[in-house]
Parts: sequence; structure tokens; C-alpha cells
Amino acid sequence: MYRSAQSYLDRVLAHCNLPLSPLPLHAVRHVQEAELAETEDWLQQVWAKCSECQEGMRRIEEEQKHIDQLLTTLEKFEALDIDLELLQRGKTFLDMRLGTVPVDNLRRLEEALRLAGFLLTPFLLLDNTAQVIAAGPAGNASEIDSVLQAAGWRALEIPPEFRDRPEKVREQLLRRREQVVEENASQCRTLENTRQEFKDRMIAAGHTLSLAAPLAELGESLRGRGALTLISGWVPTREMARLEEGLNRRMPQRFVLSARDPLPQEHDLVPSALRHPRILHSFNALVRNYGVPRYGEFDPTVLFALSFIAMFGMMFRRRRHGAVIVIGGVLLRRKIKTFSVFVAAIGLSSMLFGALYGSVFGYEELLHPLWMAPLSDPNVC
Repeated sequence: MYRSAQSYLDRVLAHCNLPLSPLPLHAVRHVQEAELAETEDWLQQVWAKCSECQEGMRRIEEEQKHIDQLLTTLEKFEALDIDLELLQRGKTFLDMRLGTVPVDNLRRLEEALRLAGFLLTPFLLLDNTAQVIAAGPAGNASEIDSVLQAAGWRALEIPPEFRDRPEKVREQLLRRREQVVEENASQCRTLENTRQEFKDRMIAAGHTLSLAAPLAELGESLRGRGALTLISGWVPTREMARLEEGLNRRMPQRFVLSARDPLPQEHDLVPSALRHPRILHSFNALVRNYGVPRYGEFDPTVLFALSFIAMFGMMFRRRRHGAVIVIGGVLLRRKIKTFSVFVAAIGLSSMLFGALYGSVFGYEELLHPLWMAPLSDPNVC
């Protein structure tokens, strides 16, 4: 039920473009099976309604694209002052063909077709290509085909929607396009109404599933028979004593706890439980942008912190500017929280290398450097 309900919820949220707010801490509670079943059933009904709306929008979008393609195709036939439906009908005594031919071959093709009793009429010139109508007596199709093929003929297909003169067809297509646009607007209004109607309950359903998630996921590692239950999972080694203490407090002498190290083939399954002192929290946030080290891999947080601070100081190297950064980190510590340590650290590094390079606000000639002056000794740098 949880997996099914979560699947419906994800699809509905994506369809309605509705963000899910985090669960308030004071709302933590136990989710009963009946409540989960009710949530799943309701989400299924909502998704059925959203799916119908989504399918309608997809159909309307496809129809709008089709009409636009027809309008583009119609431009090729606008020079014809004739009912286009006549060119689509099969005729007993008249062989009528519509196509394109290179302009250079137009005169020779006209002369060759005249010998066979055919009339060639160009109606549109596009660069080096002419769109023409060839009409003549029926009954000699194979000979006409060979003549046309030799002249580089390409047949033009008339869409079955073109059943009137070009100007009339354009009016019909434009009217239909206006209807499609209105239908699309109506579906958008339906979507917005659905979003507003179910917004609060959707958020509540998301919170319910968030509360049900731990027990639902625990079901994969929990087995029981009678009054006995077996639960398996991963626990950091440093937390084993606290786990055993908690079990003793809740279930004294009524459990057996055993632990082992992960097997080599299980390393990919072990979750990463990284813990760092508060001073490294901001640097760890930057490291996580590149990913989380897997179990058994090297944690680069400390190395990253040291190298980042040192590289920033070496590149920025301003004593006064560094002091401004440090002061800013201290004054804004409530807003930037743990990143205040990060800001203060790079500011102190900048001050240190500013003293080593003799740089104050970018001027390296005011103080004598304790180490070297990069602008004066670029080869040393």
C-alpha cells in the first residue's frame, strides 16, 4: 500500500507541479494501516482525474501541432485557384498529377508531356524548384511515369483535410486552431482548479506517507513468527553501545543482539554514516555537492577544508580584505549559521598570506613581505 500510494503521489505532484512542504516535528505520529489504505485509495482517484486531464492536454497539444503543420503545407497550394478536393479524386478519363520538378528541366518536361497529350502548368516557383500540375488523358500511366522520373519529378501529396479552395481551407484551419487553443486554456483551468482543490489534502497525504515510510521500508528487513521478530539492518559501530542500552531499557532480557562487520560483497549496500565536528559542517556541505563517500572509502572533508582554505588565502592574499571577510562572517553568523566558520577561516587565511606576501588592499609596496612578493617575483611563484 505504501509503495502504491507513494507512486500515485509522485505522479500527481509532478502533474500539478505542486511542491511538498516538510513535515513539522510536532506532527510526528504512528500511521495505522487503515489510514494508509484510505490515503492510497484517495490518491488513486486523484491520479485518475489528473491522468484524464493530462491525456486531454497531450491530445490537444498534438492536434495543435498537426494544424500548424497543415497551415505550413497549405502555403505550397495557395497559388492554386481550384478546389483541392478535385485533385484528390480518382478520375476515369483524366490523369492529373501534382508534384515538383527542377526549374532547369521544366521546358523539356513540358515538351515531352505535350507529345503524350499532357498539359504542364507551373503554379509556384521556390528557388530552383517548380511546383506543377500535369494533366492529360488516362490510360498511358507507365509511359508518363518514365518521363516524369527522367525529369526529376517528385509527387506532392495533398492532405485529406484540404477539401476546398486554399483560402477556405485556411479559414477552416484557423477556426479549428482557435477552438484547440480554447480547449487547451480550459484544460489549464481544470488543472489549476485541481491543484487548488486538493492542495491541502495532498500535503497531508505526503506527510502521512512520510510517517509511514520508516515502517514500510522496515518491512523488507523484518521477519516474524509467533511472538518472535527478527530485524536486521546497519548500525554505526560507535552506536552499538547506545543501541544495546536502549534495547535493555525497553525490553530487559527479552532480546538477543548480534553484530558483524560487512562482508566484501555487501560494501555497496552499507549506507554512509558520516560524522564531523561542527567546525567542518560547512566544508562537508561543499564536499556533498560532489557526492557522498561510500562505505570504506576515504572521507576527503578534512583534506578539502585544509586545501580550500590554503588555496583561497594564496590566491586572495589581502590582509585588510581578509579582515573584512572575518568581521563579516562574525556579524552574519546568525544568518549564515555554520558557514560563518567557513567565512572566518578563509578570511584568516587571506590575512596570513597577505602578511607573507606584504599585500594590503591589493598594494604590495606598502609593507615588506615576510616571505615573497608575487608581483615582484613571478618566477619564484
